[in-house]
Amino acid sequence: ALNSVAFDGMMATRKALPKFLDRPKKYTTSSVQFEKSHKTRLVSKVGFYSKSPKFGKKSRASIPAGEYMQRLIKGGTRKPYHDKIAIPTRDSDLDKYGNLKRNLAKRLLADKKRFFIGTPRYKPSWGFALWERVNGNTNIVRRIKYVDRTQYSPQFPFKKVVETEVKKKFNSAFKREFVKAVQPRRR
Repeated sequence: ALNSVAFDGMMATRKALPKFLDRPKKYTTSSVQFEKSHKTRLVSKVGFYSKSPKFGKKSRASIPAGEYMQRLIKGGTRKPYHDKIAIPTRDSDLDKYGNLKRNLAKRLLADKKRFFIGTPRYKPSWGFALWERVNGNTNIVRRIKYVDRTQYSPQFPFKKVVETEVKKKFNSAFKREFVKAVQPRRR
């Protein structure tokens, strides 16, 4: 019964993601997983794949969904993995999921006459970014902004979604599994 209800909680979470998040990637929805209970450990868990603490089956993604989803569930501050966090400033720089296109900065910087990275010499208050020279080199436009940290507010009510599904399905699942357990087995 625990495994059945945990599975239902996982499916309800996958179904609820698009209602709260704008165009979640398939990777994010498929990273919602559940951990089965065992005879010696009568606990089932529902969550997003993460490396620490280890949860779910392995994934090839560099950033596990559990690490970025925790900020969308609880809120908090994101610090960069390397030096800075890249934030797009134009819709044309986004993929179909609303994320910065992969290797966009490298592709743009290949054209050194048109693009540069850094702080504008005459406007240091504009900050560190990837800039595009426009209007025949007379003006610049920010394409990618780089920041030290970003702040998130809670957006996805993960606990409420799972609890609602568990409360809705547990009694019928328990009755069904109890009947299976007490029925004599046929040989």
